[in-house]
Amino acid sequence: MPIDEVEMQSSLPASMILDDRRCIKCNYSLKGLRSEGVCPECGAKFKRLSSRLSASDDLTHAPVSWLRAFAASAQCALAGYVGLAVLWVVAAFTGGRLAWALLFLPAMLLVWGVLGLTRPRPIMPSTRIPPGQEWAKRRLAARTLSLGWLVGIGAFLLMGWVTNNTQSNALNLMGSLGLMLGVGGLSLLFVYLSSIAHWANDVTLTFSLRSGAWFVLAGGVCFALMKGVAAIGIGVVEGIVILAASLICLASVGSTLLSLWRVSSLADWALINHMTDQARTDRLRDKAHRARAIASRDSVAAAAALPPRTKPHTSQAKSATSVTSGQIAPRAAQVLSEQPSDGLSVADENDGLYRLAPDE
Repeated sequence: MPIDEVEMQSSLPASMILDDRRCIKCNYSLKGLRSEGVCPECGAKFKRLSSRLSASDDLTHAPVSWLRAFAASAQCALAGYVGLAVLWVVAAFTGGRLAWALLFLPAMLLVWGVLGLTRPRPIMPSTRIPPGQEWAKRRLAARTLSLGWLVGIGAFLLMGWVTNNTQSNALNLMGSLGLMLGVGGLSLLFVYLSSIAHWANDVTLTFSLRSGAWFVLAGGVCFALMKGVAAIGIGVVEGIVILAASLICLASVGSTLLSLWRVSSLADWALINHMTDQARTDRLRDKAHRARAIASRDSVAAAAALPPRTKPHTSQAKSATSVTSGQIAPRAAQVLSEQPSDGLSVADENDGLYRLAPDE
């Protein structure tokens, strides 16, 4: 008779790992092992997992070092994007080489922020797979495409030293493609950050980042459309198209700035809550420690206040026993003299007390 799989699993020990759980350190399969122990491959310890997420899995309970790095990266990305937006307008109107050269600074700051924001999550109580493998493709794509900002700005900067039209057009195309790649990396960054916001239980920010990713792509497409129309020539229709695309680009830039600012605020909020919760935990721990110390001191003082237990002296105990026997003996003799002689006689003496035993 075949054995039902559910019945077979119910007959297994409750402390056995039944799902495809992996070691955090070496990715070794832990299926079939006990729920707590060490990995047989690398020796890393693992613990029993809860069936649902606990409060300690929230973003605010992440390690403080990870939260500080995340907050600093969010601020770098925000500052870099603001610098790009401002210096881009200056470079577009002035056309100077210095403005294009200065664009490298905010671009590098933005790329540095993207690299920091896409760090793997820390190991939490509910972590089931290695953090490096979690959202790995999304993080790698966002990091790689964000380098397009440096490629595009470098291409536009080299256009100032090139006099050949063919080379200038090639650099212009390379610069446009680089910026489009940077915009795509920013869109993927928002998709990744939406997962972080979902981890933080911020549903509003999650939806805002996912919709903002599409808005960023729309702004990039409109920018490419503006570049293409400007290369063909500007007429009435072309002017209307460029105006509409410019408005969409401005709205996309504003939405991106707002989303990056909200991510930075989320990081600061998580760090502040972590420190506040840690301080509250330390206060409660100190309070409990002081309470135990006071209770121990009071118990020692109460024990010291009790009168000591003293044993009577040996000579006093013997005299008390002799006096009692001396008082009891005459009374016992009087009782025996008053009893009729019917075969009863005095038996052994035991601690000053007498008992009557029948004669055989």
